[in-house]
Amino acid sequence: MYKILLIILSIGFFFFGCAAITAEVPKDEAKEVTNKKIFEEEDTLIMFALRTEELGDFKSASNLFDQLYTRSNRKEYLYRSLQNYLYLKESDVVIQRVDSITQGKLDDYVLIRLKVVALMQRGKYDEAQVLAIRLVQKTNVVDDYLLVSDIYTAKKEFDMAVKYLESAYLQDYSEKILDRMS
Repeated sequence: MYKILLIILSIGFFFFGCAAITAEVPKDEAKEVTNKKIFEEEDTLIMFALRTEELGDFKSASNLFDQLYTRSNRKEYLYRSLQNYLYLKESDVVIQRVDSITQGKLDDYVLIRLKVVALMQRGKYDEAQVLAIRLVQKTNVVDDYLLVSDIYTAKKEFDMAVKYLESAYLQDYSEKILDRMS
């Protein structure tokens, strides 16, 4: 009896907790974010997708997030789907999807960051470097400086990596950045 009550309460808290979650959007990419369902099965698909991620089945989770994106046109589902492909080391899929969506434009910074990470996974550091530097020039966001620094570090060009870390540190006096510089 107590086990059933505990299970029901756990499920109830889980559903109420998921309903209260809001997407966090960086200030430079702020757009109107709503929590309203666009189609009837949206909540169910979200639950299935999150559960499959939790179980480590990133391929199925990515497919579910793709379905959510296709049916709702919400970018957060696309981002989650592409992140799951990165977990699977299927960077070619990420690169192709980002290229088809952005068509060479730097309008969606999150997609560009995902493409840079995918290029790094493929070992295409020069291509990732060019794209990441273009992104830094457009955004001036600390995390983008750190991304460029990671590329230079992977290429064993430590002087350039430190220069980008210094630029990041000038914007955000963080111990995390100092640790990376040492």
